[in-house]
Amino acid sequence: MNSPANPAAAGTVVSLYATGQGVTSPPAGTGRIAVEPYPTPVAPVRVTIGGQPAEILFAGLAPGTAGVMQVNARIPTGIGQSAEVSVYLSVGDAAGQRGVTLSVRK
Repeated sequence: MNSPANPAAAGTVVSLYATGQGVTSPPAGTGRIAVEPYPTPVAPVRVTIGGQPAEILFAGLAPGTAGVMQVNARIPTGIGQSAEVSVYLSVGDAAGQRGVTLSVRK
């Protein structure tokens, strides 16, 4: 788990979890456990970490869950010196929750 005592290094991959991914392909059944092939959002998924775009390696329903999206994103290497950086996730025009942070070490 990410925390000030256990920060992630710039350049590494973190997993973010969210709900509200919208329409998926293939369609996800309501209340059904996600299995391969994992449904992915039809709308584009974007993540910024510390105000910089993050490379998204996977965005789809989290294995073994119902209705939970997992996003695996690489922390930008040019991240600032701050230990706590903002994380922003959006799917299409749907804005993510503000105030989410990630502990990062250089």
